[in-house]
Amino acid sequence: MARTKIFSLSRTVTTRRGKQHVVTVVVVLKRGRKDLEIETKMPVQATRKSVVEGTLKYKFKTTHRELTIGYSICHPDDKFDSSKAQEIALKRIKQGNDIGTMETRSTMMLTDDMIMAILDSKVTYICQHLKKFIDR
Repeated sequence: MARTKIFSLSRTVTTRRGKQHVVTVVVVLKRGRKDLEIETKMPVQATRKSVVEGTLKYKFKTTHRELTIGYSICHPDDKFDSSKAQEIALKRIKQGNDIGTMETRSTMMLTDDMIMAILDSKVTYICQHLKKFIDR
């Protein structure tokens, strides 16, 4: 069973026309274990004098972390509500309309501080390229 943790970060950005939007980026981190199948070719001694090419297949469980990023942008005419912004971003993630997904088997990757850095960079990017995301 995968454990899920949600992170979010919001930032206000002012457009050239003086309108303020609030950009919210939400990250869903799923941590758990996943089956991994390995297949490799190797020499196998069939008889004393005969060696043939064989295939070795085996499965094992490994750690698995999956991070998916979603966003929402509050219109200047609306009152910003943090929980509603997170709800919209999570809905985009569930519908597959997310910004992207990262996966790793390493426990040293996708730590809380790395996730906060990713959040900060995504919020900054969306704020700098707001028109791209509003026109979507």
